[in-house]
Amino acid sequence: VVRTCSVPWSLDNLGDRFSHLSNHCVQEQCEAYGSHESPINLINFKRFAQMFDEGQLQIRSGTGFSAAVPPKCFNELIFPQIEEMIRDTLLALRETLELPENSRYSSMQAFGYDFMIDADFTVKLLEVNATPALSEDLLEEFVRDMKVVGIERYMAEQNGNPDLAAAIVEEHQSPQPGRNTLYQIYP
Repeated sequence: VVRTCSVPWSLDNLGDRFSHLSNHCVQEQCEAYGSHESPINLINFKRFAQMFDEGQLQIRSGTGFSAAVPPKCFNELIFPQIEEMIRDTLLALRETLELPENSRYSSMQAFGYDFMIDADFTVKLLEVNATPALSEDLLEEFVRDMKVVGIERYMAEQNGNPDLAAAIVEEHQSPQPGRNTLYQIYP
């Protein structure tokens, strides 16, 4: 999901937390909260990509300049940066996240990534959350994908069907711009 601010971003008033902090607990205190994208200032990731590529969004710099958004900018420029940062952070944590090979247990974890896009269309990683926020319209897809990637893949491996397990992982890790993708790190 993309969480938005209730008022337009501006450097004119750096103390205006409603234009600079998109956190839910901050935004719900603003009078304009929920008057734009949704009742809780959220845009589905797929819808955000579509809005970006259709020129419905503006990128503003600190000088107030609004950059023209090139066609297919999200799918060809923004999404690859996001994907690379997610992959790199998960690979950096691989040793910490993996269980020993002889472990009797198996587990899975969902992470939420917070990004910012600057006026040069460069994506900045702000933070990674161990308990990601989910909007209502993503919940069904998220649960379905967690079941497929986490449980069905695991069961295929346990039942001696590595080809099926690999096919499940491949389908869900293939770059699909605008799709809410689950990434998996495993031995």
